Amino acid sequence: MAMGDDFPPEVPAYLNVYFAVPDCDAAVAKATERGGVLRFGPMDSPFGRFAALSDPQGASFTVIDVSKTEGEMPATSPA
Repeated sequence: MAMGDDFPPEVPAYLNVYFAVPDCDAAVAKATERGGVLRFGPMDSPFGRFAALSDPQGASFTVIDVSKTEGEMPATSPA
């Protein structure tokens, strides 16, 4: 997928780690119970049910349950 105009050159690099989990909602509950902060979600997507969180030190991560998909996959442009 193309980055497009939403990501101009001055946007800094960003890394996000995804953890595959068997139950997104349960993983969010456990993470927030242990001090994590829910940033958005959980939400359904063609890739799975996912949520973005951060740990108590501010490191971002995402949990995703790939068995729960909803919607069509986005079209990709030819390389």
